[in-house]
Amino acid sequence: MRVTTVTMTLAHSAVSPIALLRCWCVLAVLTVMSSVAGAQSDRPANAEQSRFAPIPNQTPTQTPAQPSTPTHTLEEELAALRPILIGKSYLDNARRKLAVQLAPMSRSADRPSLWMAENALVVRDFVGDVQVIYAMEFSEGTQLVSWGAMKTWGMDPDRLHQRALANLAAREEEITIKPVGKLPWLNVIDVSDDYAASRVLLHWRWSELTLRLGDTLVLGMPTRDVVVFTSTLEPEKISQMRETVATIEAHQGWPISRKLFLWTPQGWREYE
Repeated sequence: MRVTTVTMTLAHSAVSPIALLRCWCVLAVLTVMSSVAGAQSDRPANAEQSRFAPIPNQTPTQTPAQPSTPTHTLEEELAALRPILIGKSYLDNARRKLAVQLAPMSRSADRPSLWMAENALVVRDFVGDVQVIYAMEFSEGTQLVSWGAMKTWGMDPDRLHQRALANLAAREEEITIKPVGKLPWLNVIDVSDDYAASRVLLHWRWSELTLRLGDTLVLGMPTRDVVVFTSTLEPEKISQMRETVATIEAHQGWPISRKLFLWTPQGWREYE
């Protein structure tokens, strides 16, 4: 089976405190990040081993799985499937760099173009500039899913997507939320894993939330770890939320989008 394993190296970019202080939403940013950090502190000790190191513009340091990679049964692989939301521009950059790394390896294959195609990541459009990729989460690490792996399982993209959603939904019976400290009109998803943003895909769960919060839900998913949303359409609060999301997306790892999205019974759509 061909499974593409990609590890991103973590680089820290210096963010000027003066620049952040100039942002009028800095209090909201710090409050949101504090709320998210509280949930993540409950992770099991080995959770960091399965995290994607989250920073754009870094070159993957590993390509297809090495022979030393532990072998898992078909059932274990399918049970480990997870959907991951990712920003299109971030993913495009990572895919270009991965293609450069894979190119020399493909030359030894009988059919290089086919080898490259089977080692390409399975990607699905979601909404706006947000896309979905898939991974298998194991105790020894996380492996991104390639077309070759998907075909080995006898799946197509739709079946892969549905199985990954089912696995994610099985982790809990409902989406756990909590208000953000000094901003009670703003909520975050309260989870102890790396799949806060992935839960945006569980549309039926958000439908259940509207029964408690009302039919209006405006959401931001700046990174994979941070999801904020509100049930108000007050212009001042939406503006503050928009600035908060943009700032988090710009300065935190594994960026997704600085846009806002509106829940509808038919699915999420961009909120202007």
